[in-house]
Amino acid sequence: MAKKTSIRTIAKLAGCSISTVSNVLNNNSRFFSEATRKRVMKVVNAKRYISNASGRNLRTGRTETIGLLFYPPNADIFDSEFHISIMLSLQKTLSKNGYELLLSEYTKAQVESDQIPSFVMKGKADAMIILGGMPKRALQNILKWEIPTLMLDSYMPNVDSISTNGRKASRDATSYLISMGHRHIEYFLYGNDDYNSNMRALGFLDAVAEFGLDPAVCRVHNQLEDKQGAARELEALLSSKKIPTAIMGANDNITTFLMSLVQSKGIRVPDDISFFGFDDVMMSTRCNPQLSTVHTDTSMLGEVGALSILHRLQNPDSPRINKIFDLELKIRDSVKNMAV
Repeated sequence: MAKKTSIRTIAKLAGCSISTVSNVLNNNSRFFSEATRKRVMKVVNAKRYISNASGRNLRTGRTETIGLLFYPPNADIFDSEFHISIMLSLQKTLSKNGYELLLSEYTKAQVESDQIPSFVMKGKADAMIILGGMPKRALQNILKWEIPTLMLDSYMPNVDSISTNGRKASRDATSYLISMGHRHIEYFLYGNDDYNSNMRALGFLDAVAEFGLDPAVCRVHNQLEDKQGAARELEALLSSKKIPTAIMGANDNITTFLMSLVQSKGIRVPDDISFFGFDDVMMSTRCNPQLSTVHTDTSMLGEVGALSILHRLQNPDSPRINKIFDLELKIRDSVKNMAV
C-alpha cells in the first residue's frame, strides 16, 4: 500500500497552507490557482499521499469497498451494454462477499494532467478494478500507489488480469468468412488504443496473412474517432471501385451502426455485403438480419473479476493472476455463403 505521509508534510513541501492542500485534494478550485494545484499534486504523487479522513473501518483498517475505474470511450459503462453487464455481475458478486463497488470515471483531462483518482488518494477503497482499456500513461501513474489492482477485460504485464482471447476469436471469425467464399474483408475499430480492440484487429490480420488474402484490400480502419468518422470511411469505400464483400467490427456497436448505414443506402445485407461483429450484446439479435458475432460471457467475466480481486486482498503474496478465456462464434444471418 502507499506510504503514510501527513497532510502537514505535504503542505510544507509544497510551500502552502494545510487548508490549501485540503482544498486541492477536495477539488475546491475557488481557493487555489492552477499553478498551486500542480505544485501540490506533484508532491502528493511523489509521496503517494493517502488521506486519513477516509471513513475507514478503524477496527479492520479496511473500507470493504472496491473502486471500479473506467476510461471512456474504451469502457463507458453508462453507454455500453457490454460494460454494464460486466459491472452488474461485479456488483452482485462483491455484494455477496460483503463488499461495495465504487464507480469512478477517469477522464482524458485527468490523464493529461496526471491526476490520480480521488478514491485512491482519499483511501476510500481497499483495491481497484480497471475495466477495459486505459492509457499507458495513466496506468503507470496509478500503479505507483501500490493499491491492489486488477485489469478486467484488458491486460498489462505484471498486473492481475482477467481477459479474453480476442485475437484468436477474431482470427476464427475471419477464417469463417473466408470459408464462406469472402476474399475482400475490411475491419473497423475506433482509434482509442484499446488493448482488446487492438488484439481483435491483429487476429483479423493473422487470418489475412495465413490464408493469403491481399493486404492491400483487406485493411484495418483504426483511425476512427467516432461513428461519424466510421461513416465517412465506409462511404469512401462504397464510392470506390473495390467494394468489400464483408465488413468486420471490433464490437457489435460499430458493426451494427455500419450495417444500418449501408442498408439506408439500399445495399442489401447479406446479399451485397456481409457483416460480422464481436461481443454478442443484445443489439446483435435486434437488428435485421441478426448479426453473426463472437459471444462473450460478460456475467462470467464480472464474477471471475470480483472473486479474483477478493483473492488478492486475502492473499497479497499469492502468484500473479492472469486468466484468459476462449470465445465462441455465434453464427446468425448476416453472412452470405459465396462459396456455393
